[in-house]
Amino acid sequence: MADFSKTRADRRISGESGASWEEADRILETDPLVRPIKAAAIQTDPFRIDHDQFPPPVTNIFAQEPPKPAPAPDTEPETVEGLVLKSTIIGVKQRAAFINGRLYFEGNTISWKGKRFRVQAIYPRRVVLTSGSETCELKIEEQTKASGLELQSEPLSQQ
Repeated sequence: MADFSKTRADRRISGESGASWEEADRILETDPLVRPIKAAAIQTDPFRIDHDQFPPPVTNIFAQEPPKPAPAPDTEPETVEGLVLKSTIIGVKQRAAFINGRLYFEGNTISWKGKRFRVQAIYPRRVVLTSGSETCELKIEEQTKASGLELQSEPLSQQ
């Protein structure tokens, strides 16, 4: 087998005769360790997932399920004047709502205009509040204009 570790200049200095390009080409064509593999020779599906190498995730059978939120009431609840819902965050274990610049979780209380509201349930884009027997609902307001800014175009005057 030819030695390709030395450069042509190294071989000239040491007096060795270097392998020609024809010999290198012959080795590339005949030696099975340096021949490229053809795509047709691949017998398996390249997109198949090997479950022995990557096992599917195992669920924790001892984990407790998060409590389910209370079902939505049948009657249309009132809204609370002055409380503004900006965002809701629905997580696997916890739900939160961003109301008047503060973050509230289910079960927290909100003091507003002499009343205490309890955050009963948080749903995507809405929150149910209770105060005694009174039930109120906050919804995220739809914005029709982009932050209240409007672009106006005026014709350019010719000077």
